[in-house]
Amino acid sequence: MSPFELFLSSLRKTVVEIRCEDAAKAVQAGLALLIDIREQNEWQHAHIPGAIHLARSMIEIQIGAVAPNLETPIILYCSGGIRSLLAAENLQRIGYTEVKSLAGGCKSWCNAGLPFLQQSLTLI
Repeated sequence: MSPFELFLSSLRKTVVEIRCEDAAKAVQAGLALLIDIREQNEWQHAHIPGAIHLARSMIEIQIGAVAPNLETPIILYCSGGIRSLLAAENLQRIGYTEVKSLAGGCKSWCNAGLPFLQQSLTLI
């Protein structure tokens, strides 16, 4: 295993990864905030309906505006589940107690056939 893979393995011991079907149920029931931590251009191209966008580069600074309560249930997602795992660990360090990472990111979400908004590009 590479050093990075070992690091991710250690994170998975402290950060809960949630399956996309369970995440969809929690969000639909209003039991968790769904936060897309991908870059702005990724968000603009496609995202999960109802998700809030907070880029990973700014999430620690901006999270308090959308989740002032440290006990707010939060589900983070990215493309494949790695960036969200890293961001979830940082939010735990800040003091958030109910933060999870979407296992497999939006790739697993799409593979499960769950709703995903894609913007069509218009060429001029």
